[in-house]
Amino acid sequence: MTDHREEDLKAINEFWCAAKIDGGNAFPWASVQCGFHRSTLNGRELEAKLQEFDSASGWRCWTDRIESSFGGGWPEKSAGTRDLLTAELRVDERRSIAARHVFGDTWEWIEAVEGDGEGADSYLVRTQSFLSVHKDGPDLQYRVYWKLDDGRYRPVASRFLGFNSKANANAHKEP
Repeated sequence: MTDHREEDLKAINEFWCAAKIDGGNAFPWASVQCGFHRSTLNGRELEAKLQEFDSASGWRCWTDRIESSFGGGWPEKSAGTRDLLTAELRVDERRSIAARHVFGDTWEWIEAVEGDGEGADSYLVRTQSFLSVHKDGPDLQYRVYWKLDDGRYRPVASRFLGFNSKANANAHKEP
């Protein structure tokens, strides 16, 4: 098998250097430990977990709307609100949560925790900004995790880091 690691790192660095020159939001590479802990929840368990993390910043996509919180709590759930499709929350600097509807009354709950704790593995990482779905909304920031896979570096996971500095500390927005 051919070892492409050096070639991959060179290509990755060239890509990000070009992005920075072109005005993109390039961030430096880092090496970190992170654990991704998955569980399966039913609707009642999901609702309880979401309430447990009510003060977390992030975004939630329901079947009838998208909502964001910048750490000041979430809008009241209206009578017409349907099921949650997906959500991404920033708990603190090292911990993020993602929830995704799988099928029927089943959701996948993933907690990503950076550090050398239980189940942590080594990754090459970079922070990436993405445009918001909200008009004039803040960019969303993610940490993208890369791993050596079959002799090549590939992105294997990501976690929501929060909103950039344009975010209003206690605002709720809907598109």
